[in-house]
Amino acid sequence: MQEFKVSQVARNAFDLEGKVVGTIGAGRIGYRVLQRLKPFDCKELLYYDYAALPDDLVQLR
Repeated sequence: MQEFKVSQVARNAFDLEGKVVGTIGAGRIGYRVLQRLKPFDCKELLYYDYAALPDDLVQLR
């Protein structure tokens, strides 16, 4: 079994601040993901969906 090394994982980590993040769909899961990303100060939160977003989510941008 391979040993888990935290230092190796931390080296590959990056911040979401200033990044553009997108989701495919904005149903229940996509909506919650976009809501949870808001505090990370992303540059833009994008989504792709065939239906329009509710007004409360559009204001998350």
